[in-house]
Amino acid sequence: MSATPILQFAPAALERDQAAAYVSLGISTFERLVQAKQAPLPRMFPETRRVAWLRSELDAWLLGLPPSNLLPPDCLLYTSDAADDMQCV
Repeated sequence: MSATPILQFAPAALERDQAAAYVSLGISTFERLVQAKQAPLPRMFPETRRVAWLRSELDAWLLGLPPSNLLPPDCLLYTSDAADDMQCV
């Protein structure tokens, strides 16, 4: 059994879970956008059943998204105390 190599550079092709994480989406949301052709389609490697998303195409897609009028949430990290109240930290 061979070990997965540790890359010293960002890969050009990403698997589904990596591509979803790269564009900051959950896997199911990413898959839904791909199926609706609202996100880049994967590329198929010759003579294999393996597919992957090109990082460059994901970058171009992200840059083409419209700017948002929504602000990020005030608090990005919440903790729960003993009374199960969520608190911003």
